[in-house]
Amino acid sequence: MDVLIVEDNADVRAGLAKVLGRAGFEVSTAENGLVALAAIQERPFHAVVCDIMMPVLDGIRLYELMKEQYPEAASRVLFVSAWFDDPKVQAFLERTERPVLTKPFDIPEFLAVVKRVADQPHAA
Repeated sequence: MDVLIVEDNADVRAGLAKVLGRAGFEVSTAENGLVALAAIQERPFHAVVCDIMMPVLDGIRLYELMKEQYPEAASRVLFVSAWFDDPKVQAFLERTERPVLTKPFDIPEFLAVVKRVADQPHAA
């Protein structure tokens, strides 16, 4: 199963890629939402692990663009962030109704959520 990790912190991105790779996922990475959007245009992913606060194109705007242009991909997003005290971020996450993990998170929980999202049936 293909997973895209969208995370601006190189160490976090590499760590998540390593964890998912060891769990048997095929992993692609993007350092911001703009790079992620280009990857999503190229091919579908079973899950998109997306940070919220990133330079160039943040997770909020990326998700909004995905909803407009790639609704199937948007239905496969799970968010990871440390910015949950921000009212704007909280309101956004409530609206999306997508899974959310607060950094730092438990690796077994992370893998379970990614697997649950990746196992969703594809839209017709």
